[in-house]
Amino acid sequence: MLDYLQPALLIVGTLTSVYLTLTTVSSLFPVLLEFTQTVPVITTAVNATLGTLESTEACTLERPSSKTHTPQNIKSAQRPNHIQCWCPSTGTYLGEVKAMTTSEVDVAIKCAKAAQIAWSTTSYSQRRMVLRTIQQYILANIPLLTLVCTRDSGKPRVDALLGEIMTTCEKIRCINSNGEGWLDKQYR
Repeated sequence: MLDYLQPALLIVGTLTSVYLTLTTVSSLFPVLLEFTQTVPVITTAVNATLGTLESTEACTLERPSSKTHTPQNIKSAQRPNHIQCWCPSTGTYLGEVKAMTTSEVDVAIKCAKAAQIAWSTTSYSQRRMVLRTIQQYILANIPLLTLVCTRDSGKPRVDALLGEIMTTCEKIRCINSNGEGWLDKQYR
Protein backbone atom coordinates (compact mmCIF):
# COMPACT_ATOMS: atom_id res chain seq x y z
CA MET A 1 0.00 0.00 0.00
CA LEU A 2 2.88 2.40 0.75
CA ASP A 3 5.00 1.16 -2.17
CA TYR A 4 4.66 4.55 -3.89
CA LEU A 5 6.54 6.19 -0.97
CA GLN A 6 9.66 4.05 -1.35
CA PRO A 7 11.13 5.96 -4.34
CA ALA A 8 10.35 9.29 -2.67
CA LEU A 9 12.05 8.20 0.57
CA LEU A 10 15.05 6.99 -1.42
CA ILE A 11 15.36 10.40 -3.09
CA VAL A 12 14.95 12.24 0.21
CA GLY A 13 17.58 9.98 1.82
CA THR A 14 20.01 10.56 -1.03
CA LEU A 15 19.50 14.34 -0.95
CA THR A 16 19.96 14.35 2.83
CA SER A 17 23.18 12.37 2.47
CA VAL A 18 24.49 14.78 -0.20
CA TYR A 19 23.51 17.78 1.96
CA LEU A 20 25.29 16.35 5.02
CA THR A 21 28.40 15.59 2.94
CA LEU A 22 28.50 19.12 1.52
CA THR A 23 27.91 20.62 4.97
CA THR A 24 30.73 18.54 6.43
CA VAL A 25 33.13 19.44 3.62
CA SER A 26 32.27 23.14 3.82
CA SER A 27 32.77 23.14 7.60
CA LEU A 28 36.18 21.49 7.12
CA PHE A 29 37.25 24.06 4.55
CA PRO A 30 38.68 26.59 7.08
CA VAL A 31 40.55 23.77 8.82
CA LEU A 32 41.96 22.60 5.49
CA LEU A 33 43.03 26.14 4.62
CA GLU A 34 44.86 26.50 7.91
CA PHE A 35 46.37 23.05 7.52
CA THR A 36 47.76 23.93 4.08
CA GLN A 37 50.20 26.30 5.76
CA THR A 38 51.98 23.29 7.26
CA VAL A 39 51.43 20.90 4.34
CA PRO A 40 54.76 21.68 2.60
CA VAL A 41 56.65 20.90 5.80
CA ILE A 42 54.64 17.75 6.45
CA THR A 43 54.88 16.66 2.80
CA THR A 44 58.66 17.03 2.83
CA ALA A 45 58.86 15.10 6.10
CA VAL A 46 56.50 12.38 4.86
CA ASN A 47 58.47 11.97 1.64
CA ALA A 48 61.70 11.77 3.61
CA THR A 49 60.18 9.14 5.89
CA LEU A 50 58.74 7.08 3.07
CA GLY A 51 62.09 7.28 1.31
CA THR A 52 63.84 5.87 4.38
CA LEU A 53 61.37 3.07 4.98
CA GLU A 54 63.23 0.74 2.67
CA SER A 55 66.72 2.11 3.27
CA THR A 56 66.72 2.16 7.07
CA GLU A 57 68.75 -0.67 8.48
CA ALA A 58 67.11 -3.17 10.77
CA CYS A 59 67.73 -3.00 14.47
CA THR A 60 71.44 -3.64 15.03
CA LEU A 61 70.96 -5.24 18.45
CA GLU A 62 70.97 -9.00 18.29
CA ARG A 63 68.90 -11.39 20.34
CA PRO A 64 70.93 -12.85 23.22
CA SER A 65 71.86 -16.50 22.87
CA SER A 66 70.68 -17.36 26.38
CA LYS A 67 67.42 -19.27 26.52
CA THR A 68 66.28 -17.23 29.55
CA HIS A 69 65.97 -14.05 27.47
CA THR A 70 62.86 -14.40 25.35
CA PRO A 71 60.26 -11.82 24.40
CA GLN A 72 57.98 -13.36 27.03
CA ASN A 73 60.61 -12.80 29.74
CA ILE A 74 60.84 -9.13 30.70
CA LYS A 75 62.70 -9.88 33.93
CA SER A 76 66.13 -11.40 34.10
CA ALA A 77 67.31 -13.48 37.05
CA GLN A 78 70.76 -11.91 36.67
CA ARG A 79 69.41 -8.31 36.78
CA PRO A 80 66.10 -8.31 38.71
CA ASN A 81 66.04 -4.48 38.97
CA HIS A 82 65.90 -4.06 35.21
CA ILE A 83 63.22 -4.59 32.56
CA GLN A 84 64.17 -6.38 29.34
CA CYS A 85 62.86 -4.64 26.20
CA TRP A 86 61.92 -6.50 23.03
CA CYS A 87 60.67 -5.38 19.62
CA PRO A 88 57.18 -6.92 19.39
CA SER A 89 57.25 -7.37 15.62
CA THR A 90 60.64 -9.10 15.32
CA GLY A 91 61.40 -10.35 18.82
CA THR A 92 64.73 -8.50 18.64
CA TYR A 93 66.26 -7.69 22.00
CA LEU A 94 66.47 -3.88 22.31
CA GLY A 95 68.15 -3.56 25.69
CA GLU A 96 67.07 -2.94 29.23
CA VAL A 97 65.91 -0.12 31.45
CA LYS A 98 66.15 0.22 35.20
CA ALA A 99 62.89 -0.56 36.97
CA MET A 100 61.77 2.30 39.20
CA THR A 101 61.35 1.72 42.92
CA THR A 102 58.30 2.89 44.84
CA SER A 103 60.20 5.87 46.22
CA GLU A 104 61.40 6.84 42.71
CA VAL A 105 57.79 6.74 41.46
CA ASP A 106 56.74 8.94 44.41
CA VAL A 107 59.47 11.47 43.56
CA ALA A 108 58.37 11.48 39.90
CA ILE A 109 54.77 12.15 40.96
CA LYS A 110 55.86 15.03 43.19
CA CYS A 111 57.88 16.51 40.33
CA ALA A 112 54.88 16.19 38.00
CA LYS A 113 52.64 17.96 40.52
CA ALA A 114 55.16 20.80 40.87
CA ALA A 115 55.44 21.07 37.09
CA GLN A 116 51.63 21.23 36.79
CA ILE A 117 51.51 24.11 39.27
CA ALA A 118 54.17 25.99 37.30
CA TRP A 119 52.39 25.21 33.99
CA SER A 120 49.06 26.51 35.34
CA THR A 121 50.62 29.95 35.82
CA THR A 122 51.72 30.28 32.18
CA SER A 123 49.84 32.37 29.64
CA TYR A 124 48.21 30.73 26.66
CA SER A 125 50.72 32.34 24.29
CA GLN A 126 53.53 30.68 26.29
CA ARG A 127 51.73 27.34 26.08
CA ARG A 128 51.20 27.81 22.35
CA MET A 129 54.94 28.47 21.93
CA VAL A 130 55.78 25.23 23.81
CA LEU A 131 53.38 23.25 21.63
CA ARG A 132 54.81 24.78 18.45
CA THR A 133 58.32 23.86 19.61
CA ILE A 134 57.19 20.27 20.23
CA GLN A 135 55.58 20.15 16.79
CA GLN A 136 58.73 21.50 15.12
CA TYR A 137 60.77 18.82 16.87
CA ILE A 138 58.34 16.12 15.72
CA LEU A 139 58.46 17.31 12.11
CA ALA A 140 62.26 17.52 12.15
CA ASN A 141 62.61 13.98 13.53
CA ILE A 142 59.90 11.97 11.76
CA PRO A 143 62.16 9.10 10.60
CA LEU A 144 63.58 8.60 14.09
CA LEU A 145 60.19 8.87 15.80
CA THR A 146 58.53 6.40 13.43
CA LEU A 147 61.38 3.96 14.05
CA VAL A 148 60.94 4.31 17.82
CA CYS A 149 57.16 3.79 17.47
CA THR A 150 57.79 0.70 15.37
CA ARG A 151 60.18 -0.80 17.89
CA ASP A 152 57.88 0.05 20.78
CA SER A 153 54.59 -1.22 19.37
CA GLY A 154 55.53 -3.47 16.46
CA LYS A 155 53.43 -1.48 14.01
CA PRO A 156 54.75 -0.68 10.52
CA ARG A 157 56.43 2.70 10.08
CA VAL A 158 53.68 3.94 7.78
CA ASP A 159 51.13 3.20 10.52
CA ALA A 160 53.34 5.06 13.01
CA LEU A 161 53.48 8.00 10.61
CA LEU A 162 49.72 8.12 10.10
CA GLY A 163 48.62 7.03 13.57
CA GLU A 164 51.14 8.78 15.78
CA ILE A 165 52.96 11.59 13.99
CA MET A 166 50.17 13.09 11.90
CA THR A 167 47.52 12.76 14.62
CA THR A 168 49.82 14.38 17.19
CA CYS A 169 50.60 17.27 14.85
CA GLU A 170 46.89 17.73 14.15
CA LYS A 171 46.06 17.71 17.87
CA ILE A 172 48.71 20.37 18.48
CA ARG A 173 47.31 22.46 15.61
CA CYS A 174 43.78 22.09 16.96
CA ILE A 175 44.78 23.00 20.53
CA ASN A 176 46.77 26.02 19.31
CA SER A 177 43.78 27.19 17.28
CA ASN A 178 40.99 26.50 19.78
CA GLY A 179 42.52 25.75 23.17
CA GLU A 180 42.37 29.26 24.56
CA GLY A 181 38.63 29.42 23.93
CA TRP A 182 38.14 25.96 25.35
CA LEU A 183 39.86 27.04 28.58
CA ASP A 184 37.75 30.20 29.00
CA LYS A 185 35.40 30.21 31.94
CA GLN A 186 31.86 29.35 30.96
CA TYR A 187 28.66 29.73 32.87
CA ARG A 188 25.90 27.18 32.53
